Amino acid sequence: MSRSALALQVRFPPERAAEPVVWDPEEQASIRHALQGVDTAVYMAGVPLWEFAKHLALTRRVLEAATQTGVRRLLLVSSNWAYGLPEGGKPVTEAHALAAHTVKGRVRAEQEQAVLAAHSAGVLETAVLRVADFYGPQVEASYLWSAFRAAKQGTRAQVMQPADRPHEFVFVPDAARTVLHMLDQAAVWGRAWNLGGAGPVTLRAMVEAIFAEAGRAPFYEVAPGWKLGLIRMMNPYVRELKEMQYLLETPVFLDDAALSGTLGGLTRTPYSAGIRQTLAPAGR
Repeated sequence: MSRSALALQVRFPPERAAEPVVWDPEEQASIRHALQGVDTAVYMAGVPLWEFAKHLALTRRVLEAATQTGVRRLLLVSSNWAYGLPEGGKPVTEAHALAAHTVKGRVRAEQEQAVLAAHSAGVLETAVLRVADFYGPQVEASYLWSAFRAAKQGTRAQVMQPADRPHEFVFVPDAARTVLHMLDQAAVWGRAWNLGGAGPVTLRAMVEAIFAEAGRAPFYEVAPGWKLGLIRMMNPYVRELKEMQYLLETPVFLDDAALSGTLGGLTRTPYSAGIRQTLAPAGR
C-alpha cells in the first residue's frame, strides 16, 4: 500500500508476488478500501518530519478502518525515540520508561500506546517493533544516505556531527526478515519489542567504509555548527532533525535479547556486507 502508484510500480513490478494498492491516508473510505480482505497489516506509513504530529490522527484512522474491515493483526514499525535519553549508560530494554523529552518522541510514544491499547481492548491483535537508525538499498531517510550517494557519484558527502560517537544501524533487509518472522509467532502480539543494529560503530567509520567499498578515497565534510545552521535554514528535513540531535550525542542502543529469544535468533548483516549490498547496482 502506498500513496504513489508510480512508487508501487517501481518497487513491485508484475513478476513479483504483490498486489499493489494506492491509498489516501487522509480519507477514511480509502483506508478501508485498502485494508479490505487483509489479515495482517504492517504499519510503516511516513509523514514529513515537520508534520510529525499527523502520525497520531493517521494511526487512529488506520486502527478504526482495520477494525471495520476485519483485519486480525497490526504491527507498528516504530523507532527508539519514545525512550528519550537512555538511563544508566546501558543498552535499553523494553522495560525502560517511555521518557521522551522531544516532541517527536512523545508523538511516537502516544502512537505506540494507541496501537497497544487496541490489543488490550480486544479490538485486534497488535504489537510494536522499535527499530534503531537504519540504512540499506534505496533508503534515503538515513544519516548515511549522503555518503552512499557521494560514493557512487564521486561527489562530496555531508556528514552530521558528532561523527565520532558510537552509534548503531539496522540494515533494512534484516528488519524486513525480522518483521516477516514476527508475523508467524503468536507470542509477539500484545507488547513492544526492540530491534538493534549490528553493533557499535561511528558515523565516520561507516562513511569511510562506504567510500572504500566504492573504490574511492574518502571525500566528506563533517559540517561545522555554523554551516549546519545554514543548512537547517534552507532544508526543512535537516531543520527538524535538530530536535533529535541527542541520538548522535547520547545514542540509544537497543537491547533486543527478548525478541531474539522469542524468534530463535535474529539476522544481523555485518556492516561491510550491508554497505556492499547498498552500493550494488540493484541498491541504487
